[in-house]
Amino acid sequence: MKGQDLMILLDLVAYPADRRKSYAALGVELHLSASQIHASTKRLISARLLDDNRAPRPRAVLEFVQHGLKYIFPVEVGGLALGHPTAWSAPPLDQELSSKEMVVWPHPKGETQGFEVKPIHKVVAEVAMHRPKLHELLSLVDCLRIGRVRERRMAENELKKRILNGEAD
Repeated sequence: MKGQDLMILLDLVAYPADRRKSYAALGVELHLSASQIHASTKRLISARLLDDNRAPRPRAVLEFVQHGLKYIFPVEVGGLALGHPTAWSAPPLDQELSSKEMVVWPHPKGETQGFEVKPIHKVVAEVAMHRPKLHELLSLVDCLRIGRVRERRMAENELKKRILNGEAD
């Protein structure tokens, strides 16, 4: 699995209508090529995280992000950098958790200083600026990757609400 696969998966959770878009149209939204979207979609279907209609399988997605994610995408935290907030420094957890330790995805247009967290894919910071629901899901995922117990529990609860969204799988 690649970082772009997770980004596409979470985008389809955040924006379910996008599964009806062409690969090219979705690629424009996510700063990826149509062939990258197509290859990722095939991998996600093969992993049984998407069904054959590109719809996320909520329970499988939740299980994957809760238990498998940190092993496939281990965290890399660096020094101070300017960027876009992630994890507990970004919505939705930034209102519930107060921390002096800001964490950011480095980006030249970033206005927040914090410890650099390497994103799961190089386009994450750019895409997140235009897709707020995706930004929130990616931030929650980062909280699972780097957070302490309290932050991880809060992120898991929020992800559960957003991914399951009342659907049975």
